[in-house]
Amino acid sequence: MPNIILTPLLIILIIIAVILAAVVIIVLWLRHKVKQASGMSLGELTGLISKGIKEESTVPKGIHDLSAVYSTAINRDFPEVGYNSMAAMAKNTLVSYLGCIEKGSCGGLDKEKCAASLFKKTENVIADLMSKNEKEKYDNIDVHKCAISSYSNKQDEASAVFEISVGYDRTLIKNDAAQKPEKIQAAYKVIFTYNQYGYEQSSETVYTSTCPNCGAPVDMRTGKCKYCGSTFGIIADRLWQVSDIDRIG
Repeated sequence: MPNIILTPLLIILIIIAVILAAVVIIVLWLRHKVKQASGMSLGELTGLISKGIKEESTVPKGIHDLSAVYSTAINRDFPEVGYNSMAAMAKNTLVSYLGCIEKGSCGGLDKEKCAASLFKKTENVIADLMSKNEKEKYDNIDVHKCAISSYSNKQDEASAVFEISVGYDRTLIKNDAAQKPEKIQAAYKVIFTYNQYGYEQSSETVYTSTCPNCGAPVDMRTGKCKYCGSTFGIIADRLWQVSDIDRIG
């Protein structure tokens, strides 16, 4: 029997052949296990995952819609504001909030419609991004749906929560380098609070709800003082404020 001389090149070719054979065996084993577990081939499972990722970026997020229940109550309790006006305020404030994060400034928030707590929340978000030397850019903002999910009305105060389904293109800018824009489908909750005794937005601007004639505390929802009988214009829209915005999905 002739002696077989294993040259370095032959050894390398043998190693490559063994590795390729091992890869083929592993792939076949994986396909068999995937087929056993899911009833689908590896290609079908990969396609399903890819489809799910695509749908995640194109299908609007679901939200809780209890407008059929609470819109009537808000129109009854606060006819001078009304449900439709509050829904529009929720959408506008959310878009302004995203714009403030993009610009790195709270200047886009309405000082009458937004509570101090929302200004503070926005400042914190901006400061957190700055600490990481990051910025966020929002393009093609599309509000899909806005609806109320909860409402409470007590003697001295009330609250309402709107949920908003929205889509946008988000670009993360890190160290002044913009990454590839990402299509996002998200859901937010916009929290409203109402206080009939007024609020202080800043050191210069204070709204109160006392009778302009006798100075007694009055119920701003009636527009009439029960002590002296004076009537007055209701400014309840100024007393409804967006106190917080949170992403929920």
